[in-house]
Amino acid sequence: MQKTLLSLFLMLIILASCNRDQKPEPIRIGITKLTDDGHYSNYGKFILAADSTVELIDLYHTSTDSSLMLFEDCDGLLICGGPDIYPAWYGKEEDTALCGSFDRRRDTLEYRVLRSAIEREIPVLGICRGLQMINVAMGGTLYADIPTQYTGAETHRCKNPDTCYHAVYINDKSLLFQITDARIGVVNTNHHQGIEKLAPPLQIAGRSDDKFPEVIQWKDTTKGSWLLGVQWHPERLNYDQNPYSLPIGNEFMRAVKEKKAQNSN
Repeated sequence: MQKTLLSLFLMLIILASCNRDQKPEPIRIGITKLTDDGHYSNYGKFILAADSTVELIDLYHTSTDSSLMLFEDCDGLLICGGPDIYPAWYGKEEDTALCGSFDRRRDTLEYRVLRSAIEREIPVLGICRGLQMINVAMGGTLYADIPTQYTGAETHRCKNPDTCYHAVYINDKSLLFQITDARIGVVNTNHHQGIEKLAPPLQIAGRSDDKFPEVIQWKDTTKGSWLLGVQWHPERLNYDQNPYSLPIGNEFMRAVKEKKAQNSN
C-alpha cells in the first residue's frame, strides 16, 4: 500500500513538472508569399515588427495541398501583393490582354486558403493584390487596367514603385478608423488594377480622391472573422510616422491573439 501511494505521488510530481516545462503553442501567421530569393519579404518584416514572437509560415514554396495542410495550424492569414489575378476568376477572361504577368497557382492557393480562413473565422489581412483577391473570392470583379477603364484624377502607379502617393479618406464608422483614429492620410500606391464591382458581403471603408476603393471590410462586422483589405502597402510606409502602416499590423496581431485565446478556452 505504501509503495502504491509512493508511486502515485512520484507520478504526480513528474506530471506537474512536465506541465511546467510545456511551452504554449506559438502564434502562426500564414503568408501567401513570405520569401523572395530565399530572403524574407517586407511582409514578414512587417508582421515581426508588430510581434517578434510569432512564427511565419510560407504558404507558397510548396505544393498547394501541403500549403493547405500547413495552413490548418495557422492562426491568421496575410494575403500579400503580387502579380495580376487571372481575369477568368471574375468572369472577364477577355480582359487578359490588359493585364501584366500572372501566377495561376498562386491564384488557386490564395482563393483556397482564404476560404479556409473564413470558414475557421480566423483574422485575414489583405494588402494590394490581397484586397483584390478578397473581393474576387467573395464574388466581386476588378478593373483589369485602371488607366484605360476608370476615369479618375489620381495616378495609382508609377514606374518607380515607391514614388507614388495620394490621400485616402476613411469612413469614420469603419474598422480602419477605429484602428487609426485618422479620417485622412497619405499612402503609397502601386497598382493598375482594383475593385470594380464590390462583392456583396463587403463594404468600402475608404477611398482615394478620385473615389477609387482603397479599403474594404465585412459589411456586417458583428459576424465572422476580423477582415481588412487595403490597396496600399503599409509594409513599405514609415512604421512610426504613418497611422496607415504599423498600426494595421498591430491590430491584426491583436485580433489573432484574441481569436487564438477564444479557441483555447
